[in-house]
Amino acid sequence: MNIDAKLKQQVMDELEWESSLNSAGIGVAVKNGIVTLSGRVASYYEKAAAEKAVRRVKGVKAVVEEIETDISSGLERTDEDIASAALRQLKWNTQVPDEDILLKVEDGLITLEGEVDWNYQREEAKRAVQNLTGVRGVFNHIKIKPSAQPKDLKNRIRNSFERNALIDANHVKVEVEDHKVILSGDVQSWAEKKQAERVAWSSPGVTAVENKIEIKVPQGYMD
Repeated sequence: MNIDAKLKQQVMDELEWESSLNSAGIGVAVKNGIVTLSGRVASYYEKAAAEKAVRRVKGVKAVVEEIETDISSGLERTDEDIASAALRQLKWNTQVPDEDILLKVEDGLITLEGEVDWNYQREEAKRAVQNLTGVRGVFNHIKIKPSAQPKDLKNRIRNSFERNALIDANHVKVEVEDHKVILSGDVQSWAEKKQAERVAWSSPGVTAVENKIEIKVPQGYMD
């Protein structure tokens, strides 16, 4: 069995293992470590869960997500109903400054706009609305407000990498341009790559993170 074939089987096994989705309607193709997901699922929640499950698999270098949401007639809601429910979710979530967020719904697709102080608030806003009944997708266009950043931001991020058990700091490079952090180097898994990105986003004053880290599977892992 070649590397891509073995990785495909592992991805399919992980999708089947994920209890929050029905993997029967999901197709998987793998080429050079790049996984393409296709097919249909019943909700945006399942779509997001499928992508998250694939990113957990060691050896996955990238994910191309082409899954469509096929909401049954019993779960369909009007855009007005979705908008009302989404606004309530944002208001109830104490981690989201809902007064700074604009929301638009069209054909079951939610678009989030506005500015917040921290990236976790941006991500939490998306999580708050993505699981609502009738939602077909979420476009998160919320921006981070520019703020003063520490002069030693690069060193702070590097020190945080060194403290983090999930990141091999020796293989990740950090550069800072104004309020933007650029990450490069190579790691052994998608999870490690995303962890490095999360650490960078958690630093004060950061408004953008460009993640150029490459995933290099240990030699012999797929043998």
